[in-house]
Amino acid sequence: ENHLKPRKRDNLFGRDVHERLLFLIDEDKMLFEAGDIEELTLLADSIDEDLNEEKLRYVHRFLELYHARVDASEKFFADLSKSAPDVYGNEIGFKGKDGYAQNVAERKLRWKNHLLYALQFDVLRSLDRGKALDEADVKTASEKYWPQVKTEYTDYMGSLNDIEENFELLYLNAVALAYDPHSSYFNDEMREEFSEELTSSQFKFGITYGSTLDGQIEITEVLPGSSAWFSEEVQEGALILSIRSSTGQFLDVAKSKTKDLSDFFGALDTDSITLELRFEDEDQFANLVRSRVYSDNDIIKTALLEGERKIGYISLPDFYTSWTDTSDLGCANDVAKSILKLKKANIEGLILDLRDNGGGSLREAVDLVGVFIDFGPVLLIEEADGSVTSMKDFNRGSMYSGPLMVLVNSESASASELVAGTLQDYNRALIVGQTSFGKATGQTILPLDPMAKYTGYLQMEDPSWGYAKTTDIGLYRLTKNSTQLKGVVPDVETPDFSIYTPQYESQEAHAIVLDSVDKKVYPVFLPKLPAAELKAWYSSQKNSAVDSMQALLVHTQTLAERLESILDLRLAHATYMELEHLKKEFDRLHDNFKFSYLPSSFQFDEALLRMSPYLDRYNANFLERLAKDLELNEDYKVMLQLVKIND
Repeated sequence: ENHLKPRKRDNLFGRDVHERLLFLIDEDKMLFEAGDIEELTLLADSIDEDLNEEKLRYVHRFLELYHARVDASEKFFADLSKSAPDVYGNEIGFKGKDGYAQNVAERKLRWKNHLLYALQFDVLRSLDRGKALDEADVKTASEKYWPQVKTEYTDYMGSLNDIEENFELLYLNAVALAYDPHSSYFNDEMREEFSEELTSSQFKFGITYGSTLDGQIEITEVLPGSSAWFSEEVQEGALILSIRSSTGQFLDVAKSKTKDLSDFFGALDTDSITLELRFEDEDQFANLVRSRVYSDNDIIKTALLEGERKIGYISLPDFYTSWTDTSDLGCANDVAKSILKLKKANIEGLILDLRDNGGGSLREAVDLVGVFIDFGPVLLIEEADGSVTSMKDFNRGSMYSGPLMVLVNSESASASELVAGTLQDYNRALIVGQTSFGKATGQTILPLDPMAKYTGYLQMEDPSWGYAKTTDIGLYRLTKNSTQLKGVVPDVETPDFSIYTPQYESQEAHAIVLDSVDKKVYPVFLPKLPAAELKAWYSSQKNSAVDSMQALLVHTQTLAERLESILDLRLAHATYMELEHLKKEFDRLHDNFKFSYLPSSFQFDEALLRMSPYLDRYNANFLERLAKDLELNEDYKVMLQLVKIND
């Protein structure tokens, strides 16, 4: 009833739930056979009735088949894992995700191929790619990595048997995903994690961990600024022997798997733990406290790009806010403070980088637009009941009136698209990069406790019922059209130097379609920017090094995708060698490339950074990335041209 585009519960809905559940549980099509799928597909027609009548016919049969197939898969694995597969001599073609196995023999072959592919992957990574394939080297690498592959698949088989505790979560998410790709079911722990993701800081002990080749658990990374980072005992590469909390909870890590650690940390009822560690054959203890830590991926970063002109640069990775502490202002306020510092540095233009920004707080996005416009409407919102309202910036005046550029790419979504689209509509900013993701819907987390609607804020809901993250609003630009499934199209398109194939909302199953709305708004648009002139200018600019590097990346992307379906070791090794050659050629061009700017920090910031070693480390890494950012260099050249036109 709260969904923006509610759909009828019928046979088609049931089959969509069935398809989503299969995707969540058996994406690689390793468990079920074609006959199972035929039976379950027919039974899926009853899912709508099951939901309405509180029955579980489909669920019971699904679990019966699932357990039978898992039992058989365990026997396959036990037989296949007795010895390492012959990676060097095996030339079986790899079966992809094109269909389910027709019988037991095909299913066992699929397990064999997966084990072979997993071992081959590790072996290939360890071989000298500049050297011809040698059987002795392959055998040595196979013996080294087979225990790790076997351990990983043993853990995977264990997780398959744990489905009972997670099936309710998976099934309810399949129901939610049948409505749209952003609706989902949360338990209480997941709800807290979701809210935490939209803040610039999180409470952590500050370690990440993983399995070694022989199955032990080691620390793989220490997060700067955390209590682990300040501890002299905690080192990357240290083995974790045990964990004890201040309240007595204990885990013998030497007899545990990574999943056991995740479960242990999830069940902690305190913020203080003691790690027993072993590093370079010396045992020691480290006392850690879970504390607020800022992540390099979640905070605003600012720099000066100094070349022919001094340009300010602000990177905003997401639209963070504080949901509980009103004194802790969000990203829009942080951007405003950064602009004040940039203006003191006498910048001649400003670049706001929203590349890879997947969104976040809608309120922060509206406030950020208000930083750059005088006042007026920012967006239109369609509610689930069909009503349309507008969100406005009521504050007179803007903090920055100079040349402004906003960068977007295929990973820019939701709130970042709102900012880019609105500033484009107001003719306030030139949008540069690649077409954005195309998500223009909003979600609300609603308690499923049936009493919540009656008690409201008078008492807390019962979290054991869980929560529904429901798509309940559609977002529209001031043109009254939506970026949903279309994205924000940049005024000037610059090259994408990513090796990954872009993904868009339009490719998602059950993505919502939004057309246009009828709502009177009265924005005062600025004079048009010279977008067409700049687009023509950039198209006329030729740089052989840029063209060559982009061509190398396209070729690399093609080979990397092909490598995923190659099981023959010789062909895979030849492909690896070709990829290595492409990488060396790209690195050669990149190393010799002449950038148009040098990134630097503010003099005031540098003094603060020297007082905080971990922030200084973050900033050094940030400046190093900017100094090598090929796409930003192209964007900088467009900004120079925009500044010259404005002179």
